[in-house]
Amino acid sequence: MTLHTERDLASLLMEPSDVVILQAMIAARTQVDQESLIAALPLLRAIDIIIAFEQLHVGNGYELLNKLLWPLAKQLDNTAGAWATSTANRLTTQIKTSNAKLRAVVALTVLLGLARANIAFDDNWRALFTMWDLQVAVGAEVDEILNALSVEQRELALLAIAGAASFETAQVQNAMSLLRKWPSAVLVHAVLKWLPKAFRSENVKPQLKLLAMTSPVVAAALKDAKKRTAVVARLWMCDLESINRLPQLDDVGQAQLVQAQLEYGGLKMTAAAIMATDNADLDGRICRDFLERGGIVDATGTRLYDFWLYGDDAGTFFHAGSTNVAAGLVQGSVDGGDTTLRDALTLALRSPPTKKAPTKKVVTPGNPKAK
Repeated sequence: MTLHTERDLASLLMEPSDVVILQAMIAARTQVDQESLIAALPLLRAIDIIIAFEQLHVGNGYELLNKLLWPLAKQLDNTAGAWATSTANRLTTQIKTSNAKLRAVVALTVLLGLARANIAFDDNWRALFTMWDLQVAVGAEVDEILNALSVEQRELALLAIAGAASFETAQVQNAMSLLRKWPSAVLVHAVLKWLPKAFRSENVKPQLKLLAMTSPVVAAALKDAKKRTAVVARLWMCDLESINRLPQLDDVGQAQLVQAQLEYGGLKMTAAAIMATDNADLDGRICRDFLERGGIVDATGTRLYDFWLYGDDAGTFFHAGSTNVAAGLVQGSVDGGDTTLRDALTLALRSPPTKKAPTKKVVTPGNPKAK
């Protein structure tokens, strides 16, 4: 039995009378005694005490929590919105158990409250979905939670559930499990992104093709992925130059630099102010001493993207001639965009810069012998 100080109990922000019940639950000798302590309590009060009980790492673990909490969770209705919101705010910062099943039962309880009260999808939803455990998440209530979301929100939720695993192998397994019941274009693209680093994954693509035979969503996502691969087959970096004077930039260049600074450090600065920054700063400002600009072209030599590098491992990619951000460079890795674009931009940055794309070395349908 774990002993807890008054400070531990006070950190749960409970009413004194609830703390007394919680202490009695901790001291109870049997599960029957614990159940009797909350049997006559109002629904939300009983749920709060059980969640607090779990947060203190006491009791008999998942089996006890599941038996006491989940039946109560099923009784939540559309009046639970305020409780679910405040509890979600607290849990996403305070919940500290390392037991995935314990986290999942608590998260599902609060998610069910959010869903039944029609609370808008926000960061609380996303954080709770990362606590989801597919071994626990079964039953009509789980379908109810996901059905409460729009298609776009559900795809974000599914991605959070699958991506909560620590390694690509588990992420792929989770995503495939979800895809069988919840076809999702986002999940398909995520699987294709995680697949290269997943172990024992040789059967995944055949399984996706089988799913595509019965799911138009999966079929369309696979077709889109194939199309993206064909369109962005190879990119090259060109026209790389150091930028250290404002006159080097036209209006588009200055606007891109302003946007790049906003992306990098969240600071609104004029191009002139950015170019006046001549020392390496630690406050998120771009330094002109380490500023470079270039372009990204395709096999025909068409400029698709403009990019800015500020330092060795940070940068921003824009659609050519605009301030529309296509991707970023964060700690040396391309971030944003789809998997194919990220891979193509990464390869372009690692290749020697060129003034013109080497089209003669690219195999095209009209020139199959080119090498």
